[in-house]
Amino acid sequence: MKWENSVVILEARHFSGVRFTGEFYAMIKNSIELERKLSKPAIKAIKEISESMIDILRKYIDVMTYGIPEGLPNAYYYNGSKMPTFQFREAFQFSPIDFIFNEIETELFYNWEEMDYDGATFLHGYIDVDNRAALADILNVNTDKISQLGSAGDSAVLQKKREPYWDEFILRMFLDEELDKITDKYFKKNFGELGISLVKS
Repeated sequence: MKWENSVVILEARHFSGVRFTGEFYAMIKNSIELERKLSKPAIKAIKEISESMIDILRKYIDVMTYGIPEGLPNAYYYNGSKMPTFQFREAFQFSPIDFIFNEIETELFYNWEEMDYDGATFLHGYIDVDNRAALADILNVNTDKISQLGSAGDSAVLQKKREPYWDEFILRMFLDEELDKITDKYFKKNFGELGISLVKS
């Protein structure tokens, strides 16, 4: 989102301008006041958009990486718990909203350093092999479930079924235009509360 000559331009390829009510104009004394008034709904909209995106991504990880619900409990998960720690899922985060010149920005990133490593229990790696930094790529795969019948008649899963959670997330956001939809929703809602109509390009 940019400020240019006191006119707001939303840089998500969604809106080409704004229309103000007379009531809104009455609140504005100068360009600084305009920026202050418009930054509040913009920041709120960006927060809601990022929350929606992270919720969609984490649901994809639940199903495509952890195998919820069919894939749990799983005897191979952390230290005999049969359940994931969910640290991988929670490692996907948005950065704090930042002001860079006349733009408001936030970034989705993989914060692998917040995850634990314990090679002895195969937590995010193996003995002497810390996979945390590379795990986002390692798990973005398409694999079939492979099981083996044990001597006691029980079935052991040698390879989990996984689907490329990140590829599917990106396809939904951009090819299926989900990002456009949620951006429209939250920008129009938050600016509309101030009596501002956004003009879509």
